[in-house]
Amino acid sequence: MIFIFSLVINEVMANPLGTTGTGEPEDRNEWVEIFNETDDTLSLEGFKISDGDAVDSLIPWDTFFPDPDPATGTMILPPGFYAVVLDPEYTDSGNGENVMPYDFPSGCIILTVANTTIGDGLATTDSLFLLSPSGDTVDTYLYPRNPGDGISMERKNPYLGDFPENWAPSTDSTGSTPGRKNSVFEPPGVYIEDFSYQDGEFVVVLVNTGPGEDTLSIYEDMNWNGEGDKKLWHSTISVEGTDTLRIKIPFEDGFYKVIAKTTSSSRSLWIKEGDPVPPVVINEIMPRSEVEWVEVYNKKDYPVFLSGFSLDGEEIPDVRVDSFLVLTEDKDLLFSIFGNIPSPVLEIPISLNDYGDSIIFSCEEMIFEKIKYEEAEVEISIERVNPDIEGDVPGNWGISASPEGGTPGRKNSLYTPVLPAEAHLSISPDPFVPGKERCVFVLNLPWVRNRVTLKVFDIEGRQVFSYNGTMGGGERYILWDGENAYPGIHIVYMVVEEDGGKGRFVEKKTLTVGGKR
Repeated sequence: MIFIFSLVINEVMANPLGTTGTGEPEDRNEWVEIFNETDDTLSLEGFKISDGDAVDSLIPWDTFFPDPDPATGTMILPPGFYAVVLDPEYTDSGNGENVMPYDFPSGCIILTVANTTIGDGLATTDSLFLLSPSGDTVDTYLYPRNPGDGISMERKNPYLGDFPENWAPSTDSTGSTPGRKNSVFEPPGVYIEDFSYQDGEFVVVLVNTGPGEDTLSIYEDMNWNGEGDKKLWHSTISVEGTDTLRIKIPFEDGFYKVIAKTTSSSRSLWIKEGDPVPPVVINEIMPRSEVEWVEVYNKKDYPVFLSGFSLDGEEIPDVRVDSFLVLTEDKDLLFSIFGNIPSPVLEIPISLNDYGDSIIFSCEEMIFEKIKYEEAEVEISIERVNPDIEGDVPGNWGISASPEGGTPGRKNSLYTPVLPAEAHLSISPDPFVPGKERCVFVLNLPWVRNRVTLKVFDIEGRQVFSYNGTMGGGERYILWDGENAYPGIHIVYMVVEEDGGKGRFVEKKTLTVGGKR
């Protein structure tokens, strides 16, 4: 997006110190700071601000203002100066708590809005839009966070764009810096303005706000902790103004977090190649219970750090995950039902539909999984059979067989290991006991599109299971819960045909079904 003015939203106070309610501190003391980054004096006459719910015109503060240092009654903003848009009720005493708590420096311009609130009242989840008199978007604040009570979100470098890494909670002792240089301001240098990846190529947009020579490194962040563990590319760069680099680094199928760094800045992004099962998956769901919960599972053999992740839009607190992590609405109630849970348990708001729903596990714009489930039984969880198999494969979810009704923080009662496909068909486990586990047929398919027919017959020749469908090439899975099977030897019969009709093969194997009927 190209903006026609060089006015930026530089600081946002959406969570003022104090209580919430009409006339109380969180209502009176919200504000937005605007910075003129140009070399010209600009007028803010006719400009508007919006939180997506309401659009408000900026107007001068024309009534008495008790602080003599800032300027009021004007919309003129000199170069390098700040304007602070205050709630119109800022000077009201309200309930007497935290009345006019901010100290504005000389030269700061005080503005307000032609309404009773900024937008529809600022929330820590609100994006903001600065609009020109003609309605064009001048600047944005699209990555809101809750920095804490009485703490603002500050832009690190006003000369760079609106992206997550360019915002941070204020570190000032007062919690904010209205009308003056931000506490997290980053000095001149070579900054990464944009960082993207497509078709095996990184595109890095660099902006020089200081000395033109620097180093650029690209790392794979294997632990997802923001540091970078594996260097993929490194070079000394010389930047005059703005420059764009294109760097080819292909990745195999999988999920990757990648970080680009200069001396002054860093940007990260997620890469998804192919259609892989993510390394951290939704593993168990309890939707119909006195206390709802969702379990995620880290399949890696080393810990990862979840930062910026969310479940159905609810932010997950930053946490290290070694294997299992349980997310619930009420930790104490969960412990009272299941006793000691051998994994971290975090509280987030969870609202699951008893009669079927979908759950999205994501980070920033990257969706890791979207899991759909059917109607659940009361006080019994829905377990994933194997975390290495796609979450939308039929049969990869089932009702927990645990006597406790679920297995939060530990291996699922339905867990079934998968053996690598040998030739075209492997079966795991064998013997297989229905009711205690699932049978996984692992197919190694040779063509881009394969028409697959798989049937299971008991020793009397009765068909007890069948599958017909089209699958892509490579390793694929069919799961069976053993319904209709009798104990004893069964015959597995598979026919695979190339979708174009040019190839065909047949494979037969035996499977032992255990248990009692």
